[in-house]
Amino acid sequence: MTKLPHLLIGGRAPRVPFRAHHLPPIAKLCRLAFRVYQRRWAKRLLKFPARLLFDSAYHGLRLGGQGTIEVGLPGGPKNLSFDARHLHFYATYKTRNEHGHEPEVASLLDTLLSGDRVFYDVGANWGYFTLYAATIADFHGPIHAFEPIPGTFADLQDVVQQLGLAGRVSCHSLAASNQSGEGAMTIPDPLHTGIARLVDPGKATGRSGMVRVPLARLDDLKLPPPFLMKVDVEEHEFEALCGAEALLRKERPFLIFENWIQKTRPVATLEPLRYLESLGYVLFDPCWSYRDGEDHYVWPAPDPPARSGPSVKESRQLALVRFSAEQRLALREQINVFACHRERLASLDGVFESRFSPQTQSSSSA
Repeated sequence: MTKLPHLLIGGRAPRVPFRAHHLPPIAKLCRLAFRVYQRRWAKRLLKFPARLLFDSAYHGLRLGGQGTIEVGLPGGPKNLSFDARHLHFYATYKTRNEHGHEPEVASLLDTLLSGDRVFYDVGANWGYFTLYAATIADFHGPIHAFEPIPGTFADLQDVVQQLGLAGRVSCHSLAASNQSGEGAMTIPDPLHTGIARLVDPGKATGRSGMVRVPLARLDDLKLPPPFLMKVDVEEHEFEALCGAEALLRKERPFLIFENWIQKTRPVATLEPLRYLESLGYVLFDPCWSYRDGEDHYVWPAPDPPARSGPSVKESRQLALVRFSAEQRLALREQINVFACHRERLASLDGVFESRFSPQTQSSSSA
């Protein structure tokens, strides 16, 4: 009989290692158009006109230009030049960037990556988290970035070369799946390549917005096994994990992967979660812990409630809330699941404060 932690609190605070150094007009318009407005009146008065202006400039006038981002590498900051028409770089210069892009993922990378540990960034896009990992001061291990879309892969290779990371970061032009061969990806919005997804190749013939990409099982690649693996492959996570079953069984890497509630196929939402539980993994929903005087609470966003004082905000820590696959549909629409094999939970001691469930759990329970 063993106890499983109900809540893990701790880890490192998220950083923002990217700073916009120079933005051309089209990037500034993008930042204005895609800003998240909290109030309805602001959305009506500002967001819609800004989006119309951006669409006219981007699609009509076809404005472009080169932007510059400062990247805080351990050896000192370096400037990264990017094509502002490639809007996937928006994650580095968006208006609400106090916590960076997906701060819960960033905090987990900072907490878990150190020394010569190996990191896989599966579904790397242009390399936001690939570069983020490279900025961790006490982490010097190899990084393997996987991105199948040719144009986005070219951006990934370019930023790695510009920052002098080619000797450490290996870029792989492939989509992780449960089979090897050729697949097809649809890019529903060319402005956001991060939402491209794999589709049935038989249905892709003759359709616009489709690209052919190589598929590979992670188990078939002759690469050093990962200590931590981040997977963001737009509802193809189950297949990608199935293609790494031998690796998961033997190496038991920590996992961070995106999971959306698929409203038309709820069972598809549960597939990767149930699969990992069958392999002995424990699932956690990354949230944030706050202290308000003597009270403590867990909040789903990296900002506390609006009326909280500054001392509450300063108390923020990562909070990993355990859940089972069968509880998933009662949670938020999108979460970045943290999965830890039950045999590796003890290795988190000293990094996180464990809070246990009141009931003793059997080793076979979720």
